Amino acid sequence: MNRFSSANYYPSVQPITAIFILTSFISINFWPIINITANAIGAISSNATKNIQNYGIQYIPEVNDYQKRTDRSLDHSTENIQISNSQCPNFCECEHVIWNNDITDGSQMEISVYCHEGGLEQIAFSKLLKQIPKEVTVLDVEAPLEQPNHLLWDDNLNQLKHLRVLRLINCAIPAISRALKLRSLEILDLRGNHIQHLPVSIFSGVPFIRELNLAKNLLSVLPTGAFAYLKNLQILSLAYNNITEITVNLLRDLKNLKSLHLDGNHISVTQLNSLFTDIPQLERLELNECGLSMGAINDLALNKFHSLYQLGIARNMLGKVPINALRNHLTSLITLDLSDNELIEIESEIFAKTNITQLLLAGNHLGTNPNALSINSFKTGIALRELDLSRNNFEHFHSNYLGIAQETVEILHLNENHITSIEQSLIANMTKLKILHLGYNFIEYLPQQLPNEFAQLLILNLTGNQLTALLDYSKEILPMLRMIDISKNRFTTFPVTVIQNFFNNLDKVDLHGNPLDCTCYVEELKRHMLDRYAYRRELRYEQTSCVTPEHFHGIPIYRLNHVADCTFLFGARYGLSQLSEIAILFLFLIIFALSTALLILFAYNRLERRQKKKYTDVKQSQSRIALTLSQHLSNSPTSLTEPLTPPPESPISGISSKMPPPPPPILTNI
Repeated sequence: MNRFSSANYYPSVQPITAIFILTSFISINFWPIINITANAIGAISSNATKNIQNYGIQYIPEVNDYQKRTDRSLDHSTENIQISNSQCPNFCECEHVIWNNDITDGSQMEISVYCHEGGLEQIAFSKLLKQIPKEVTVLDVEAPLEQPNHLLWDDNLNQLKHLRVLRLINCAIPAISRALKLRSLEILDLRGNHIQHLPVSIFSGVPFIRELNLAKNLLSVLPTGAFAYLKNLQILSLAYNNITEITVNLLRDLKNLKSLHLDGNHISVTQLNSLFTDIPQLERLELNECGLSMGAINDLALNKFHSLYQLGIARNMLGKVPINALRNHLTSLITLDLSDNELIEIESEIFAKTNITQLLLAGNHLGTNPNALSINSFKTGIALRELDLSRNNFEHFHSNYLGIAQETVEILHLNENHITSIEQSLIANMTKLKILHLGYNFIEYLPQQLPNEFAQLLILNLTGNQLTALLDYSKEILPMLRMIDISKNRFTTFPVTVIQNFFNNLDKVDLHGNPLDCTCYVEELKRHMLDRYAYRRELRYEQTSCVTPEHFHGIPIYRLNHVADCTFLFGARYGLSQLSEIAILFLFLIIFALSTALLILFAYNRLERRQKKKYTDVKQSQSRIALTLSQHLSNSPTSLTEPLTPPPESPISGISSKMPPPPPPILTNI
């Protein structure tokens, strides 16, 4: 068999072998990368799933079965926090909490229902009361201002015998039922409703109330005896109603009343003084925005209070500090609110004979007058601990403005002061400062070197600025910090290192209102938030939501069920995960390998055909030559006796007839 032709009996073996080798080569080279990445993603997904299962997070409608692990700010340790949806409406959030009291070695159960979405109508409210467990202890129904509830008082509330806290806020309730009977109730909050009247004995069925809030209703006349049954009442708020007159003996026999809020009601000084006679034990009095003049403030019978420690007279346009009233009657005063009173100057030593430690001066004009403050403007009988200078137009605040208080102030408020940067002079030499508020200024970045006094801060408020990034070494420059508020800034993402090394070492981090991008690094942030789940309302978790990508827009981060991981090609644009990208890439490589193999096969087959054709041509040529020679020999007369081998002289014999000459004679003799 011809050797050349035998190699072509199996023309498909070599192409198939080439395809197999090429595909194997590509797979072997890329498989370690794919395997490592897939394993890493699998581990992340597994851990994420495990954490999600442990935390019980579901996107809709609420959070389930969350097991709380730590809570460093509460007085009681927590054994178990569970979320139960079996009896919880889908527009509410329900909790079942068991507190362990380290002091008494006992436990306290609390079942809470929170409904804060708004837009609730009476039918849904009635169904809610029938659906929730009868053992509920906290019912909090509150609506945002832009989406109020529209409810009537429902006597089914009386079935909640264990209710201790009832809040029905911004619900447009026109009246309280006379049949109200909740003997376990301690806190009743009815702010922002349409209540116009309080009949006598309306509160006879809730004798153990300690806190009653009726602010922002439509009350105008309060009958004598309206609060007579509330012997345990400690806090009463009637702020921002239409009360202009107060009946005699309205608060008589309320011996436990400690705090009274009458803000926004224009009541005469005479009637106020008559009211004060019945409550000499009062400790806090709020008369903000009551239309009181300087003369009216001086005429208030504040000397009737034995231990008044907090007085609010903000937004009364006084123009000056009512020092006569303070010096003559209020030696026990610790907190004074003079916000929004058009003050342009604080005279030297004007508070020197008081014992004020908390002074609130927000919303005045102290930053526009270079002579508004002197070295002794904030000198008090004892050290001033808290000072609020928010909204005073301090564009370039210097701690020297505080004078003698520079060395004593522990809490400083500088919100809304048009501050654009954090200079070294901002809090220089404030050695006792622990809490700093710089919210709603125009700070765009944190300097690489913060003032040394920042290292002693416990709380830092930077809300409402224009920050986009935190320093990588924030933990080192803020070693004592326990809480930071960076809400309503321009943060889109936080590096994992910042979350792990900085956020996770804090008790509270407020992030709501930022345009967060949930494409990358969200799992670590979600885990951080869940570790502090007990603070979810305080830190506004529902408003800590994704802005991008589009398919996550508006979803709170802590509720994300399928967290997007970091994509490296085009996944962010189309909402694909990293694993999907790798799968697509691997599929593309396989298609590329197959396409390459097909091209090689095509080229090989084409070459094979050419070689076959060439071989066929050569073979045919040899056959023709042999045939011609045979015919030539058959026509010769001696063809029968002559050999087939051509003679030496023949051109085809390959042997020449010319012989070489003989050797020389010398060689012959030798």
